[in-house]
Amino acid sequence: MMNGVRASVARGRTPYRSRNIKATRFAARTACCLALVAGCHRRTLAGSGDLHSLDASQPFAPTASLPFRLVGPPSVEPIRAREKPPLAITRLRVGTYGSALVVTIDAKRKSIVGKYKNATGDDGHGHSKFTCDFDFRGTDNGAGVIPLEVNSGGERFRGNLRVLSETAIHVKFDVEPGGCWNVDSDIADHIASEGTIFSIGHSQL
Repeated sequence: MMNGVRASVARGRTPYRSRNIKATRFAARTACCLALVAGCHRRTLAGSGDLHSLDASQPFAPTASLPFRLVGPPSVEPIRAREKPPLAITRLRVGTYGSALVVTIDAKRKSIVGKYKNATGDDGHGHSKFTCDFDFRGTDNGAGVIPLEVNSGGERFRGNLRVLSETAIHVKFDVEPGGCWNVDSDIADHIASEGTIFSIGHSQL
């Protein structure tokens, strides 16, 4: 046996005694690491005031609760569709705007209809001499500006409408309605340029 050990030393191999020493050192290091983890755990519990959970008589086990917890992936809430703002015409009151613009609304069809008819003067036969007559229709698509189709005495053209408040609208036509120049100056002078504001009770630029 001694000859075998001497031969191993001569060949540069580690004798059995040296191997046992290395195994012992490895076991000691492992125990030291476990002790450090246990001490860290106890200090964490002591700092949190959870001293009653400490039991010095029980050896630290690798499966014991550690001063940290595993965190899973963050919860992801489903993306909700952005709610669309209410249509402008839904807050608009139905009634007579300005001197003679009658506005009605069809909420189901999201449409607005306006009819204007006013006249002045006397032709000598009991009839008005000047007449301003037009109507328009538009659909609110949620863009803020409602496109209009206008009819004035058989002449058709386009315009647009904006709801300013529940009792006021801004109306602009591409063409001035015929016959309005001597009936309503706001319509004749402005509706085809910067537009006219109609409010319940009166109209103004």
